[in-house]
Amino acid sequence: MARSDWKQMVKKPVGVIPGGSGNGLARAINYAVGEPYDGMAVTSSVLNILKGRVSPMDLVRVETPKECFYSFLSIGWGLMADIDIESERLRALGEARFAVWAVIRAIGLRKYKGKLSFLPVSGYQSNCTNKITVEPKPKRSKTIDCHLAWSEDNQTSKKEEQQEPMFRSKSFGAHDPIMDEETDNSVRLLKFSYSSEQFHDSFLTTAQSPPSPVENIPHTHCIDDPEDLILDEQGVTKYCPPLDQPVPDDWVVVDDEFVMVFACHQTHLASDVLFAPEAKMDDGIMWLIVIKAGVSRAQAMYFLASLQTGDHVHIPYVDVIPIHAFRLEPLRDDSYLTVDGEVIPCCNIQAEVLPSIARVMTR
Repeated sequence: MARSDWKQMVKKPVGVIPGGSGNGLARAINYAVGEPYDGMAVTSSVLNILKGRVSPMDLVRVETPKECFYSFLSIGWGLMADIDIESERLRALGEARFAVWAVIRAIGLRKYKGKLSFLPVSGYQSNCTNKITVEPKPKRSKTIDCHLAWSEDNQTSKKEEQQEPMFRSKSFGAHDPIMDEETDNSVRLLKFSYSSEQFHDSFLTTAQSPPSPVENIPHTHCIDDPEDLILDEQGVTKYCPPLDQPVPDDWVVVDDEFVMVFACHQTHLASDVLFAPEAKMDDGIMWLIVIKAGVSRAQAMYFLASLQTGDHVHIPYVDVIPIHAFRLEPLRDDSYLTVDGEVIPCCNIQAEVLPSIARVMTR
């Protein structure tokens, strides 16, 4: 993204073949298109590349006081980051290293003091027992059952609803007449438009996807040009203010002790960790999972054991929050802070979604 031609290069399609110990992105791509993965991870991923279908994917812009990153997977602080980094000494065990170190870390449970601020998806209210509260001003009514409740606003007229641009997730694996018309055997680029009307009329084909208890989350971040989200010369972005300035009034601020703060923008953190079951690769949302201090070792162990199936989202002491942006201000700098599984200096950090700005190869 530091290149002068980043606007063109970021749209180059990327094919992903798993070769590490986590392989979260490769697993998420196969999960999104409903393809098998266990036992045939490399085969499925190679077939994605051979198929040559190109699909949009969100990136997340991560800012610290000294540098900027672009994330495709996750940002972590606390329990999960500790497991990820400290288990490096067991890398020879492959993915099993995470399970082994999860037990160790749950027994020696830590807590971290800090301030968490976030911008929730419009209409979200937390039903979690840890009392993180959100008072949004939604314009749409939805009722869902996975920690989420959308409030009713009968004042929204149909005309207003039509005027408000709604950005929907482009379904992976959908029948695409444009793709059918392509006769070139080379890699076929999906003709993707950020124009709201064209996007809705031409490309929003409903497709089969993994069953989900949470559907139709309203997205209000539709933009005419995703480049507007990149930091400009004045240091202003769509969601986040400069890091040295206060967050806007519509952000939620929680100053407390935490066991874990983790933001994920894909369904999987690893091939066997279904961290955000409702995530889509291009929905413009990060899923923030928060566990506050006060949970027992047994509760932490239960949370970690539930990650494989995604059942952790139903645990009362686990808050699962769909967000557009967040800021984390750790009180001390002696804890691990990770971006896509890589350690960065522990300091104030903020992140925001760049919707559908990247491209990946799928089937």
